[in-house]
This record gives sequence, structure tokens and C-alpha cells, in this order.
Amino acid sequence: MPYVQGDMKELNRRAVFDMIAEVGEVSRVDIGNTLGISSPTVLKITSFLMGRGIVTLAGEEKTARGRRPQLLRFDPDSLIGIGVDYDGSTVKAAVCNYWGQQKGYAEQPADDDFDMLMERVLPEMLDKLLKKSDVEQANVCGVGICIPGAVNTAEAGVKLGALSGIRMGCTPAESAKLLRTRMDMQVYLFNDVNAAATGEYVLRKLRGEDLVYISAGEGIGAGIILDGKLRTGKHFYTGEIAHIVFDPMFTTDISRPGWLEAQLSSEALQARFPAGQQNEQIDYVAQHLALAIANICNILDIETVILDGEWVKRMGSELMRLTAEYTARLCMFNVMLYTPSCKNPSLTGAASMALELELDNVLMTTTE
Repeated sequence: MPYVQGDMKELNRRAVFDMIAEVGEVSRVDIGNTLGISSPTVLKITSFLMGRGIVTLAGEEKTARGRRPQLLRFDPDSLIGIGVDYDGSTVKAAVCNYWGQQKGYAEQPADDDFDMLMERVLPEMLDKLLKKSDVEQANVCGVGICIPGAVNTAEAGVKLGALSGIRMGCTPAESAKLLRTRMDMQVYLFNDVNAAATGEYVLRKLRGEDLVYISAGEGIGAGIILDGKLRTGKHFYTGEIAHIVFDPMFTTDISRPGWLEAQLSSEALQARFPAGQQNEQIDYVAQHLALAIANICNILDIETVILDGEWVKRMGSELMRLTAEYTARLCMFNVMLYTPSCKNPSLTGAASMALELELDNVLMTTTE
């Protein structure tokens, strides 16, 4: 591909932005030295970022002698995303800044069709949320909607899981357009577990690392991040651990619960433990979760796992302890098992993913 001057300008602008956003405060001299960009180019880019309100002056850097370089400070509130999570019965929303910090939260019952949710419920809910959140509405870049299903974000295509409670009236793309028109901002659809994995990654301030997020409950799924990049797959089924199979006679059908999902459903647990038997039930769930975790980690060489979901909330620390114990025996190396960093990591993830998809447009905006 031939060299294009505009491409290099955009690459430099993004590189400078990434450096300032990561370190928080830095001088122009350090930017130029670290990135190998000329002083005039650094000045031009940082002036652009200051004009957008993304960067502000923060004072002078302390040096032993000579002229003190001016420090630039990144303002995470200059870039805002909205994350929404909808499971068919409840809608949750959070306003988050670039660093994933929540600036506002709202939750309400909603059993509407998805198109009705997008056209009527969410516009009103998000408008109220933005008004009470301490953010500039002009800084809101986009909305990320996460739902339980295989999601093609680029085309707003969705294949709902067998246990999904969401009802689709029109196509997901048409539904997204309804909210986009009402809110006058970009709207993206994401898989809920992928969004939660991204949220954990952002909140833990990881860089270029691997992570698996597992949500275990009536439905089971995983979000997988390798080398800092979320994996979705050609068919957008990456992380569908509900369909892990340990029975050669089982027939997988995407319209029905997967083998692992069927073993850990409420119905299956009640049938296996009709008298309650809480301790035995927790042990049974832990064994099956450890099987899934060990196979993912052994195959992909991942050592960081976040375990979340309905069963974790219901069975608590004992489930975590037993799952970690079984996982340690099944894995070839030490795997660290953690609980989530916050109550709703999917909201942070959806907001961050929407922000990331809009960031290039924000950084390309110029009057030059």
C-alpha cells in the first residue's frame, strides 16, 4: 500500500493520544522522545487535543536545571460512553468516562420488545441519566448496548441464545437505528459477556495481556481477550462455553441449551439435588466450571480468569474456593481466579467499546 500523508498524520495523532491517556500527565518533550515524532508535529497534535478539550495544561515538570517543560494532563471526562445491558426483563445503564469510571447509573424493569426499548424506553431513560450525571453531553461519543447472544457489531446482527428472554420485533439493525435517531449519537450492539470481559480489562488497567471472563448462571458464556484484543471469531461464537461437550453422544443445536449449560441449569440442579443439598450442589457446579476453565486455560495458555454470574452471587465464596481448588488440579500451570472488579462490568465494557469505535472519528475531526 502506498504511503499517504494523511494516514501518517492520523497514526501520529492516535499514538500521541494513547500515550497521554495512559500516563495521565506528560510533557511534549517526553512525547517526542518516546514516540520519535518531531517537535513541530507534537506541538500541532497536542494543540489539536487541547482544542478538543481532551488535554489541558497541568503546570511545569520538575527538572534539575534549565527550562522546565510544560506538562500536559489528560481529561478522562472529555470522552464519555454510555453502556447499556438488557436481558429481556431489566435494563441497566451507566455513563462512563474514558478510564471506565462511572459518572452515573440507572436501572429499571423493562419487558418490552427490543425495538420498543430502543425507540421509547431508552431515550427517556438515558436522557434523564445524562442530565443527572456530572458530564458534558457534548462529550458523549456513543452508546453500547449489550445483549445475550452472538453479535456481529459491524452489521448489528444478532443470534439470540436458546435461553434469551429478549423479543425482537424488527431486525436488530433497525432497532439500533431507532435509538440512534432519537439520541443523535452512534449506537453499537455487543455480546454481554464480551462487554463484561472488556470492562474487567479496562478497570484492571491491563495492557496487552490475556484474560477470560466467565458468567455462570442459567446461561453460561465467556469473553476471551488475547494479547489485549477481544476475540469474537468468524461466526461470532468465541466464548460460547455453554456448548462445551463431554458427551460424544450429545447433539449440539444452537437453538437449544448446550451440553454444559444443560448440566448447570436450575432444572438440572433441582433434578440432581431434589432435597436441596446445598454443599453437594456447590461442589457439583464447581467441578463443571473447573472443567471449562481448565480446558480454556490449558489450550490458550491463559492464567487470569474472572468468574461471575448468578451462581457466583448465589453460592458465594465457597463456590469460588472449590472452583479454584479443582482448577489448580486440572491446569498445567497456576491460574488465578478472581471475582469481578465491580457490580456491572458489562456496562463499563459496553461504554468503553463504543468509545473505542468512535475514537478515530473524534481524533480525525479537524478544521485544518
